Amino acid sequence: MKKVMSIVFAAVAGVALAENSTLESANTYAALRVDSSAVETIVCVPWLSASASGDTAIKITDVVRTAELNAGDKLYYYDRESGKYNVWVLKSNKEWEAATTVSDSSLFVTTSNEPSLTRGNAFILVRENPADAFYLFGQVPSSASPVMTMIRSSSAPVLTLFAPPSTSDTTINSGTWSNVNDGDMLIVDGKAPYTYVSGTGWCHKKITEGKTGWEYQFNDTTDTIPAGQGAWFRAAKADGGNATWSL
Repeated sequence: MKKVMSIVFAAVAGVALAENSTLESANTYAALRVDSSAVETIVCVPWLSASASGDTAIKITDVVRTAELNAGDKLYYYDRESGKYNVWVLKSNKEWEAATTVSDSSLFVTTSNEPSLTRGNAFILVRENPADAFYLFGQVPSSASPVMTMIRSSSAPVLTLFAPPSTSDTTINSGTWSNVNDGDMLIVDGKAPYTYVSGTGWCHKKITEGKTGWEYQFNDTTDTIPAGQGAWFRAAKADGGNATWSL
């Protein structure tokens, strides 16, 4: 499992610890290196707080360090209820500014209202000239036992952005998935979609030509969601309750 924690600080003492240190204290403030050169990256929120003291609510503009970003880069927060995005644009002074008008043929964008994020939430970082990596800053949880909820609604399909809030790569078929239906999908950047199959788990669906026509083969996977990144959950059905993933 790939370790990507690059810099760790003791929040109270303010002393830098060794690279790749084990993270156990609830008061540990850390920088997580996310290795991605993609123009669009789904970003994980792995923290309890955006500050070392733990008394600051996590805002979308607090999570990604701007030193490695360029003016014009954007943050997209997906509003599941409306199916629209709220957007922030990085200015030349390295400050984020809510975008009231965004020109993009593939997205319908609303005026930005900055949400409070929690561990396991995710959003999209769009970089115009992406470097090989960027950094996330925040307070490390003392417990690695999160439960993520993928929302269903009265209509289907429905999309939810989510993230395994871990500082290490997370295997898709690890932990316990509950209320997941056949045909639900996970969409991870740069990979073919995964389809859920009862009794097997998350699989890649392969279509082959058989004797009686087209046949579907499902191969289970040990693929991972990289540390610091997230994915889309696409519910095939509206019924059955919300899906959860317990790690």
